[in-house]
Amino acid sequence: MYGKRKNLAKNSHVSRNVVNEAEMGMNEISNFVEHYSPQMTELAERRLTAVQNNLRDNMVNSNMVPDLGRDVIQSNIVDQIIPVIVTRNSYNIVGTKLPFVIFSPVNFPEEYKSVLGQLQNTPANIVDISVAIFQKNTVRFTYTDNSTVPLVDTIDITTDFAVNYPTILKMLETDYFIAKGVKYTAESGNYDAQFNAFSLQAGRSTMFGLTSLKGYPVSSFKRADQQQNNIVNLDATLKMNGRRFLSLGMAGAPPTGATTSTIKLDVFVTEFGSSVDKEPITC
Repeated sequence: MYGKRKNLAKNSHVSRNVVNEAEMGMNEISNFVEHYSPQMTELAERRLTAVQNNLRDNMVNSNMVPDLGRDVIQSNIVDQIIPVIVTRNSYNIVGTKLPFVIFSPVNFPEEYKSVLGQLQNTPANIVDISVAIFQKNTVRFTYTDNSTVPLVDTIDITTDFAVNYPTILKMLETDYFIAKGVKYTAESGNYDAQFNAFSLQAGRSTMFGLTSLKGYPVSSFKRADQQQNNIVNLDATLKMNGRRFLSLGMAGAPPTGATTSTIKLDVFVTEFGSSVDKEPITC
């Protein structure tokens, strides 16, 4: 129980003030145990719970992502589906398709715009794209157009997986996973427009530009015998690590009668490990 104190300072995501406060509380607990009768341990347990709750609340309130450890992440990620949920929150920039990037933490957040520029899939009327963590478990893309009074739209990327999306990004700085296929689900009202808006592009970003770039036209994976019109199964083997990315985009109009639109990318993970700068397969 008390050994947790030693690990707090190692968590680079926790501010020094939070660490100091937690360590002071845990020192109080140690003094209880060392100088008072066993009956006092109940108070120590209560104090520990209060300190842990305060630490957690401070992390949440300051947008800090806890370091779960590779063993916890691996136990949750191997042979699992990571559901990447993408929502376009508005359509102020009328008729404009908006691209986004997932994974590739080496490029997050500043270089995502550069990756999209090199992919040449950003509409000419979009003059700025900014990216940031939003509400602890979401990455938000903000797009600004070239109107006299600039218009703004946003796209949110998140997951309802056991490990949140920013933590998956952090993990990919040193580790990789291999996915054997992506199930792409669009909303029923505009799946044709959504599937035709962008090809799924997979690649690797280096100091010399993009390499191992491969496009997967979504409509080409649609089978004639498939009964679910709003689902496409992308049969592709993808390796994701610090430099590897997927890029897709949202259609220029929402489903009829709607003001937002959501797609879901179910990524089927079959392997997880340490990158060690190895590239055993290509995208």
